Amino acid sequence: MNPNDWTPDQLRERVTLAKDGDRRTPGDTRRIALLIDDLAISTIDGRTISLGMRVVDYNLDWCEVTGIQSVAADGTVWFETTTGMFDGGRLWARMP
Repeated sequence: MNPNDWTPDQLRERVTLAKDGDRRTPGDTRRIALLIDDLAISTIDGRTISLGMRVVDYNLDWCEVTGIQSVAADGTVWFETTTGMFDGGRLWARMP
């Protein structure tokens, strides 16, 4: 199934399964990394977000994408970063 065809509920379920699978093996982030790659969500400046990617948050602080925090009711994916929680529309790949 194409990630663009997932409903918000299906997306939440996939995020939960990936996070739960990674929690069973401490230090393993493979499942969430693959899910982030499948989603192909872009930053404001058009770069596809990946786990471990260095980005700039809306406070203009450099941070690193460390996972997925949650999925909003409208299907927006909120990423965990080293400075907080942001969706792709609040992150830049380069300093603006």
